[in-house]
Amino acid sequence: SITSTNQIFTSRLALGCSNNQDALNYDPSPDVEVCCEFAESSAPPATGRSIVRLELHGDADKMLSAIPFGGSSGFCSNYMAAVRADVACSLGLPPTHVEVT
Repeated sequence: SITSTNQIFTSRLALGCSNNQDALNYDPSPDVEVCCEFAESSAPPATGRSIVRLELHGDADKMLSAIPFGGSSGFCSNYMAAVRADVACSLGLPPTHVEVT
């Protein structure tokens, strides 16, 4: 039985991004899907790009009141950066191609 004898199991998992072939961590079929990683100087968006507007609904006052110890300094910029990173990850794009206003 496994509990009565010491047994060690190892496995190698491939982590990668299958959403964008230009990603540094591109893998067409990874075991674990992760956000795409891009070089700092990634190519600019194509000229035929699409602009999509997403509207987020939430109560900013309620979110601010939930931050402990009055740590609301920089909340908006941190929130916008997190939204930008999450949208870029979901779409397999470099964060520089996502604009949050």
